[in-house]
Amino acid sequence: MRISNSKLTTDQTILALIADNTRALAWLNSADGAKGVNRPKSLIAALLDEQTEERDIETFESGQDFDDEWRRRTGGEK
Repeated sequence: MRISNSKLTTDQTILALIADNTRALAWLNSADGAKGVNRPKSLIAALLDEQTEERDIETFESGQDFDDEWRRRTGGEK
């Protein structure tokens, strides 16, 4: 994220970051957050006119599923 040459003040930037993080925390505690869907859009990215790239987020049903995938990807190391 580039903030240099931004028309936002430091206070506006900090407030936007606080809003983004608050929204993210609320989303993480929701049913959508548990499923990893409908993530809220970033306010700071919109204000800085930044195009965010979509990332693939993988979720697991259990810790065991995560451990199995970790072993598969790392060749058995934990």
